[in-house]
Amino acid sequence: EFIEREQKSAERDALTTEEKVALALDAEKATEKLIAARRRKTIKSICKKYGFKNLIHAPRDLVKATPGLGKTRTAISTILDSELERVLFYTPTTALAEELAAAYPGQVKAIKGRCESNCSQYLSCQLAGERGIPVFNTFCKLEFEDGRETIKCLDYERCGYLAQFSDVPEKIIALSHEYLRLDNGLLRNLGPFDLHVIDESIISVVTGTINFQPAMLPVDFRDLQQGDNVLEQAKARGWTKDDVAGYRDMCFSEMQRDLLSASRGMYPGISSAKVLEKLKADTTGATHRWRFSSVLARQWDLPKGAEAIRIGTKPVAVDGKTELQTRVFVSFKRELAGLREGEPVLLLDADGDIEVNRALVSERMQEHVIEAARN
Repeated sequence: EFIEREQKSAERDALTTEEKVALALDAEKATEKLIAARRRKTIKSICKKYGFKNLIHAPRDLVKATPGLGKTRTAISTILDSELERVLFYTPTTALAEELAAAYPGQVKAIKGRCESNCSQYLSCQLAGERGIPVFNTFCKLEFEDGRETIKCLDYERCGYLAQFSDVPEKIIALSHEYLRLDNGLLRNLGPFDLHVIDESIISVVTGTINFQPAMLPVDFRDLQQGDNVLEQAKARGWTKDDVAGYRDMCFSEMQRDLLSASRGMYPGISSAKVLEKLKADTTGATHRWRFSSVLARQWDLPKGAEAIRIGTKPVAVDGKTELQTRVFVSFKRELAGLREGEPVLLLDADGDIEVNRALVSERMQEHVIEAARN
């Protein structure tokens, strides 16, 4: 039993007479106060019932055991026999999620990502999604704030992708690791979730690396050469942590403007050719600068400096010839937008490193090692 489900239940309770009077006097303000009061009461009662100090932070646990021991099937069976009502089970691939659904029919449902077989606008969605443009609100169902009629995709009512999220009685929803990075409203509507189970390592999904020419950076960084320490160079050229943070915020605003400009004029049914045309404008410059400055600001005070940024070289084709170009390489962590505070996480990983997973998933993660030989 976790806080989000309890909160939603409390908010659905019928209002008392006094509450209705308060709402009539000042509806918006009263509603906020009432909901806050009910949440405090819910938190207090759950903490008392289960002996928790608070419910701000849900459990984050790593179970480490040798491959082939049966972690996945044991977790599935235990969940099905428990009182948990709704669980998300993340697998490395969609194919593995479908295998679980086939093994536990009526108890596990596999949800696929968009593909050519289930989405008539798959290519447009893919192109726009890679640039960070909201896919559902752009290509599936476009709603206007001024009250104009909603525009839907011609296949909205028979869309194979959307159909996956309706009428889901199964306790466990199996899906690929990629969903951890998405704040998917369709999926969120199937919750709240009692537990998120992550099967196997998610390092490749949560981390990424970009590279670009130093010329994209401010003038103080454009002459960086292979092997230069970026943090030392920044300090030597008069930059402070506040300067970097300010530059980061400026790049973020620029990135959002680029995103808005690219998405303007997109709508359900637009051809992929037109989407590609609108996305031709280079919006990666601001994104790369934002990644660079975000990492630099975050690692500014670390004893080892900004290790996630390095200056190296990369072979690049120019006029039919290959030449080595100086490049800025930035490694970064992607946000796990699919997870919520108040919803527990269980990570099953044979080779999981607790410190790495604390950095990637949660600093509160606890390790549980099962000492057993593989059968």
